[in-house]
Amino acid sequence: MDRFTPGGQWVRALHRGDDLVVVRAAQSAPDQLAVEIDAPQALHAPALATVVRMLGVERDVAPFHSAANAIPWLAPLADRMLGLKPPRYPTLWEASVNAIVFQ
Repeated sequence: MDRFTPGGQWVRALHRGDDLVVVRAAQSAPDQLAVEIDAPQALHAPALATVVRMLGVERDVAPFHSAANAIPWLAPLADRMLGLKPPRYPTLWEASVNAIVFQ
């Protein structure tokens, strides 16, 4: 489950074995992301790793923007989406389901 609140917070429920982990993330500054994890302490590190992967915070999209700027019809769209990262899913199953549903 993904939810975006009116206050700009992303809320996601993740399954870790038999446990349910709820994560909340919000951009607190242009280069800072605040993440809150509601789960037993032992699940914090794997949940945070999943959030980092899903949100693509470590991905450098600068090469894409450089290439997009060379394509006249794509440059304005890329500029409007500056800061947006490609969506990623926590499991192959969820990625497959979303690929089928959003075709």
